[in-house]
Amino acid sequence: MNVKIRPFGGALAAVLALSTLAACGSSSSTTGQDAGGKIGGTISVTSVDAHAKDVGAAFEKKYPGTTVKVQVVGDVSAIQQQVRTQLTSKTAPDLFSVWPGNGNPTAVTVLGAAGDFMYDLSARPWVKQMSKRLVDSASYNGKVYDALYGVNGIGAIYNMDAMKSAGLTPPTTWSEVLGLCAAAKAKGTVAYALGAQDSWITQLIPYALTSTLVYGPDPQFSAEQAAGKATFTGSAWTKAYELYLQMQTSGCFNKDVLGTSYIDTQKLLATGKALGAVNGNWMIAEVRKANADATFTLYPFPATDDASKTYLPVAAGAGLAVNKYTKNLPTALAFADFYLSPEGLGIAVPIQGGLPPFPVDTVKPDASLENIVSYLSKGLVSSFPDQGWPNAKVQAEHLSGAQEILGGKASVADVLTKMQTEFASKS
Repeated sequence: MNVKIRPFGGALAAVLALSTLAACGSSSSTTGQDAGGKIGGTISVTSVDAHAKDVGAAFEKKYPGTTVKVQVVGDVSAIQQQVRTQLTSKTAPDLFSVWPGNGNPTAVTVLGAAGDFMYDLSARPWVKQMSKRLVDSASYNGKVYDALYGVNGIGAIYNMDAMKSAGLTPPTTWSEVLGLCAAAKAKGTVAYALGAQDSWITQLIPYALTSTLVYGPDPQFSAEQAAGKATFTGSAWTKAYELYLQMQTSGCFNKDVLGTSYIDTQKLLATGKALGAVNGNWMIAEVRKANADATFTLYPFPATDDASKTYLPVAAGAGLAVNKYTKNLPTALAFADFYLSPEGLGIAVPIQGGLPPFPVDTVKPDASLENIVSYLSKGLVSSFPDQGWPNAKVQAEHLSGAQEILGGKASVADVLTKMQTEFASKS
């Protein structure tokens, strides 16, 4: 059956306006043709998002004589390693996935510091439509390099049909989370699917918990770390991992989490063998492929017993950078512009299952994201932690350390100490 979409219309516009502290200073309306050539020929795109193929097909239709060769690499770690190697060897595609901030090897700040790889997109027409917060996260040294096409939230995604059949409701407090785990276990299922075999999955529960425990109450926490006034080990990051481990010992997860993949968790959630999963809203689109008849909704994941103090992590996801050394710059820029046009966003955002980077008439947020819109409007949101970290090594230590904690091979204190060491390092 078709998924029904309930429009938020003006509410979304207001929400995104709230996050628009100030528009970018560029007033240029340049297009691909302004790069000094005609739009046409072939461009290559390597993306973490499958919707790049759909956008590519629409671009070819709009611009006859163009060919967009899209490679989709769904594994985040794999695409980051691949792109870094290609950039170094000057074999990178014309456009490639990059992330905002600093947190991974192909985050815009990390790539900007590593070399002169990305084309300056500051003058593109869509930049001035983005909030200052998004523009800043897409920039390095004051120049925009990341064409951000979506905003995502991390929370608990529930199979609402499975929840209803079990006579259960989404928890709003930490005590209720543990209650859900016990009730699910008694009914022969699990509360939350966890696929810690894929290292990137391990960060999501800590991100959800620290939104409430650390970054929501103290948005300047990363800046305080940089100033030497705060540390991971001396903060509520420790509490977040204690709660994470409490979930594990309380039977909240499926068996053998380190032997379970992200794809496995999609199947568990889609079939109702797991009632929920703490993940990004992008997972909803994936589980709907397996069970189009079910209803899936994202809720904030509580970390305390005061529901009024729960925060939701919300930030831009992956975007596209243009290779500075592309041999077809006009077409590469035109493709980036098309991606962030109402037509392109109207294709990409619904497939991804997120929110657009600015209001467009072609995108009406899916009903499953109502809580993201609501928490944005209330200001009860924080960014993803790694986007404020000074280098990619902190995240690498976090991902490997989380797997070791879940496997009983490292203590929380040891992992947080290593993360702090990397945070304080100059490289």
